[in-house]
Amino acid sequence: MHVNYRYILEQCRSILTTSKGKILDYGCGAGDIVEEGRRQGLDIYGVESFYEGGTTREMVREKGLLGNAIKELDGDRIPFPDNSFDLVVSNQVLEHISNLASVLKEIHRVLKPGAVFLCLFPSKGIIREGHCGIPMIHWFPKHSRYRYYWMLLFRKFGLGYHKGDKSPQQWSYDFLDWLDKFTFYRSYREIRGAFSVYFSSLRHIEDDYISYRLNDSKHGLLAKVSRVIPFKNLSRWLCRKLGGMVIVATKANRGCP
Repeated sequence: MHVNYRYILEQCRSILTTSKGKILDYGCGAGDIVEEGRRQGLDIYGVESFYEGGTTREMVREKGLLGNAIKELDGDRIPFPDNSFDLVVSNQVLEHISNLASVLKEIHRVLKPGAVFLCLFPSKGIIREGHCGIPMIHWFPKHSRYRYYWMLLFRKFGLGYHKGDKSPQQWSYDFLDWLDKFTFYRSYREIRGAFSVYFSSLRHIEDDYISYRLNDSKHGLLAKVSRVIPFKNLSRWLCRKLGGMVIVATKANRGCP
């Protein structure tokens, strides 16, 4: 499994005080986390949009999870009752959400009182756009004509993902169109403001994530160093700039709009 999936499953076991806690993977994709979590004995479910033209619906169906463990989102609506889950997790999803407030409101609704939301996703402050691999391309305004020349320059230097047999020009046009349609990068201030409406606290654990990644790649000594102040703060900053944020948000029990 991808290291992010393993990390999330470890956090599920760490955050929940009982193995009977109910978990939701929001934006579960092909259901890898749900499938492995259930194999490990976790009570975990998933929801996904299943965009038209994608293959994830069939992949979930082949795993026997569609309709029971994994359900389709109804727009932004999560098809579960209020106060259903002890934990909601999300991996690299919120940067694809156009209406963040609506999604956070739904996640708040299905969480039990005092439950938490664990999410991994990049803010606008990340240096390299993770889908195309081009530095700072997401810093340009959408539909800016200058982005094309910036992207083309880096592409001609050999950077970029999923190139296939496309020319640098066509690859740049196509990827910019995809980024405009399917990515919505926000500043940290915007993200914190949106979360503060539905969550009473926002705790960053990027240092824990970095430590896990270093241990996973057999760098145990560096993993220990990354959790010692001031290296702890440095590892958090580097993670946010090079990989993304790792947030644990606690549900606000006050009334929400």
